[in-house]
Amino acid sequence: MTNYLNICIPSYKRAGVVTIFNCIPKSFRENVFLYVRKEEYEEYSALYSDRCTIVPIEGVTNIGETRQKIVEHQKGNLILMIDDDLSLHDAYVNESGMLRARPSISEDSFYKLMEYIDELCGVGFLHGGFLFAAFPRTPVEYPYRVNSASACAVYLDLRSLPLELVDYRDWPVSEDAFVWLNLISHGYDFAKISKWMLKQPKAKPNTKLAQGGCWDTRNAENIATTQQRLLTLFPDYFRVMPMQRDPIHYGDGSVEHTKQQRVSVSKRKHVERMKKINPNYTWGVVHRPEYPPPK
Repeated sequence: MTNYLNICIPSYKRAGVVTIFNCIPKSFRENVFLYVRKEEYEEYSALYSDRCTIVPIEGVTNIGETRQKIVEHQKGNLILMIDDDLSLHDAYVNESGMLRARPSISEDSFYKLMEYIDELCGVGFLHGGFLFAAFPRTPVEYPYRVNSASACAVYLDLRSLPLELVDYRDWPVSEDAFVWLNLISHGYDFAKISKWMLKQPKAKPNTKLAQGGCWDTRNAENIATTQQRLLTLFPDYFRVMPMQRDPIHYGDGSVEHTKQQRVSVSKRKHVERMKKINPNYTWGVVHRPEYPPPK
């Protein structure tokens, strides 16, 4: 087991409903950090002090600023930053040849995941995320897929990544999309893991799970503003597409109807762009081409 991978969990207004702790063995406690606002520290401490180190933070008003505090606190470490309302699951290929998630993750498998992340860093994938188990997938994405976007849970090798590229602070929403795009566009390829998968419960309206987290900072206006900023900064990788779907109702009463952002990488265009920066660039083999990727 690597003893320097730290799990970092940002949480806000969700004391008592932090589901991710159900997936983390108590034996890993010394490597788990829960980041909460100072005014909520006592409430969280009463519930979770036996599961993690609880870190009070000040001067934050949104998730981008919170993630930045985590990066600054964990400088020099390998971290897995994961949202508080998620669950981790073992994945497998079923008899029909489809990729599915098991009901849970075992303690042994959890430790194998920690080692796997370190192995991915060793071959050049200095940041990565996970596939969501929303529906069955073909195993083409197994055990990981290169440069496929992911959110809500990301590992970051803060031992090696330039910290100026891992800067969340100016992004109150879509902060994970910005950092992903910033790193990708500078040649840091991303591994989207499917050997283990994520699930996110559908929160019932007017519950602590639903109204915690980013509930009171996301609204239709700042989503639209952020999408325009991302379009301007990353025209090769970011699109906003109109599509039919149920309206999204935000905490301030605003409603978003038809737009959806899409973050994607064209392999051909990306390779062409990267070769202008680094003539030796190879898709998926950035820093350590002498080592084969882990299986």
